[in-house]
Amino acid sequence: SPTVIDFPPLPNDIVFDEQGFVYVTDSLQATIFRYSPAGGQPVIWFQSELLAGGGFIPFGPNGIGLDPKREWVYFASTTSFLDANLGTIYRLPLVNHPNANDLEIVHQYTQGEAPDQLAFGAKGKLYVTLAFSNQISVLSLNGGEFRIASAPGDDIPLDAPAAIAFDTRTKSLLVANH
Repeated sequence: SPTVIDFPPLPNDIVFDEQGFVYVTDSLQATIFRYSPAGGQPVIWFQSELLAGGGFIPFGPNGIGLDPKREWVYFASTTSFLDANLGTIYRLPLVNHPNANDLEIVHQYTQGEAPDQLAFGAKGKLYVTLAFSNQISVLSLNGGEFRIASAPGDDIPLDAPAAIAFDTRTKSLLVANH
């Protein structure tokens, strides 16, 4: 891996594209792997030292998802090797072999919020769990952001939120806390 410290692999999240390819983030290897629809061994789909994590939880690539039009792969890099308080939402075009010039920053969190998992809402907004700030960040298509938070003592608190998904039947946002 392109990391300074050669950590063992830590597969974290998974998404399927329309052709059946499987994309898996590896939080400690600064890598996104891709599996063929037929299975077999993974190949490195994208890898970069920019995705190396840092700090006491050196997680790089974490949550992953495809945009509603299925043109982009979005993923959270929880921390940065250069600044452990920096977490970033990136995107890459959904192509066979993206390169470093294709990597785009969508949003950055600078206060140690630790973006973890993500999910797209029906209107294209991107919902990101922020594990260390007990919030959910909602990113709009125009670059705006607002946050969902809970107060101490709430009946259902956000307590280091992790996994996130939508139940389209009930139009509910489901969140699993760490």
